[in-house]
Amino acid sequence: MEQTNNWPLRLQQALIKALEEACGGEWGYHITNNWRLEADLVEEFDKMPNESLRLLRRQVTSEGIQMYVSVGTTITSVQEITSAIYHLLRAVGEGFLVFLPMLDDDFLKYWFVIGTVTHGHIGEVMILRESIAHIDVSVLDTTVSWEQYITKN
Repeated sequence: MEQTNNWPLRLQQALIKALEEACGGEWGYHITNNWRLEADLVEEFDKMPNESLRLLRRQVTSEGIQMYVSVGTTITSVQEITSAIYHLLRAVGEGFLVFLPMLDDDFLKYWFVIGTVTHGHIGEVMILRESIAHIDVSVLDTTVSWEQYITKN
């Protein structure tokens, strides 16, 4: 079986294509809907303790929502980050939620789609990698094969 290092991006593209086909080409790209979700997310961030996740800045466009986040001292693993992001997004959930952790040179990103058949949102929760240097993110590194990861750990 041929291993591909770009599977997260391919999965992201396939999900967007499937949603556009099933729900219409404008699904996820309505800026007013994105502003509403962004307001709901800010409200949820305000409820979180600072030791968990903290919202640094945000951006809303017709292409989606970007939330830049810092990780607090109580979070010590990728699993804990993932759990915190899941609970944040689920708290504003409308029907369904799909999210995908993606790692690049600068960020740990949690790309997400959230919504219903009639409307939805596409976005990313972004964490600067240098701010989580104390957390082992190698499990998300798609440039490392499973065999390499098992050998290392």
